[in-house]
Amino acid sequence: MARIRSELRAVFRADNKQFLRTVKGTKRVIGSLVRATAAIGAGAAVGAGLAIKRFMDFEKGLSEVNTIMKLNRKEAKKLADGILDLSAAFGQNKADILKSTYDAASAGIAKTAEEALAFGKVSARLATAGVTDMAQATDLLTTVLNAYGMEAGKAGDISDQLFKTVEFGKTTIPELAQAIGQVAPIAAQVGVETEQLLGAFGALTRQGIKTEIASTALRGALTSMLKPSVDLEKQFKKLFGTTNVQVIAQTQEFQEILIALGEAVDNDATKFAELFPNVRALNAVLALTGKNSGVARQGLDTVRRSADGTGEAMAQRTDDVGYAWSQLTQTLDNEFIKIGEMLGKELQEPMAEFVTFLQDPKTQEALTAFAKGLIGSIKTVAEALRDLINLYKAMREEAGKFTNQDIVDIGVQGARLSKMSTGELKTERLKQRAKMAGYSAIPGFGVKGALEARTQVQMLDEMIKQRQELEKIRAGLPKTQEAQ
Repeated sequence: MARIRSELRAVFRADNKQFLRTVKGTKRVIGSLVRATAAIGAGAAVGAGLAIKRFMDFEKGLSEVNTIMKLNRKEAKKLADGILDLSAAFGQNKADILKSTYDAASAGIAKTAEEALAFGKVSARLATAGVTDMAQATDLLTTVLNAYGMEAGKAGDISDQLFKTVEFGKTTIPELAQAIGQVAPIAAQVGVETEQLLGAFGALTRQGIKTEIASTALRGALTSMLKPSVDLEKQFKKLFGTTNVQVIAQTQEFQEILIALGEAVDNDATKFAELFPNVRALNAVLALTGKNSGVARQGLDTVRRSADGTGEAMAQRTDDVGYAWSQLTQTLDNEFIKIGEMLGKELQEPMAEFVTFLQDPKTQEALTAFAKGLIGSIKTVAEALRDLINLYKAMREEAGKFTNQDIVDIGVQGARLSKMSTGELKTERLKQRAKMAGYSAIPGFGVKGALEARTQVQMLDEMIKQRQELEKIRAGLPKTQEAQ
């Protein structure tokens, strides 16, 4: 036990000045940062951080777009400003607009900032009017434009036709986006113009045919016309003077070709089946001819008169409270991003300097030394605490073997150990107990933390009491027994 006390005292009485200087120095740095943050207000600090984060997210999205578009700094700034304006005007999320721009650039539709913004405006209008997201609207527009080899400038016309298709038929923008890709390329190859194709979609869905089924049926009909059966070749030759449907489509509309074929076979389903052996193709043909020919013509006329169809729908949409709320939300978010950009630029140079400082070998060497020293000091404190706890346990078993001086010494060193991690806190009660134990002078030590003042006092009280009781017992024993 004497050895344990000796080693423990050696640990506690070691020079801890360097450790204390390190801790106090670190606390001063942290305290300065805390006070600086408090000076501008905690709320402002959080807001500034969020603003910078929003700008960084937006900037990242722009960078991804520019990996494809490869715009110079001026054009990239023009695109960024234009996207902010689009989000405020249409209440569309900027992440969605960026994704739409990326997709349009990937599809080869948007090659310049002007084209990207013009296309983005059309896509945003279609998404807003069609109550969908820009991803669906962009996918639909780029599919049709690319299938027909059209430039980005035609996007507005296609958007109007698409919306009139939705208005006339029983379909939606998302449904068309999912279905039109399998039929648009072959329709373009045959020579069926966009309003004829979309008019057919409107007519078929109006009769209750699901959009994806209508797409499959139209694809079957067009494929059958490109590679006609023997009977269909005969009818083509008889009616149009050629068996080449691509030549026929140059002067005849898709709907009129089917109606003429129907009249040639008296709209007899059995005879039609000989012309179109494919069942899916036959479904489309029958739904667009005979008694349904009026719906086919009406669908075509509706799509053909589609001028500003999206704009008309937009006029109704803008009366919604939800639309106004989306515009307000995006406008406020735009201002947040602008603030973040301003703060980010102010911090860019200091951050770069700080990174350079951290990358300096001498800085890294100093930080490594500090970390090792700190870990070593913490380890020493932890080991000393463990030894102190073990010693207290031993004292409870053999309290009589310690003097009053030993008891107070342990309490004082425990308090000194606490001071290293907690700061200044003096307790008169500890001084009083020390004097009761016969320790004439004791400095004030911080005792809040790992071993609090209350714990110290309670332990001292218990040990003093045990010592006093032991002395009474010894005093009452005969000298012969005490000797034994």
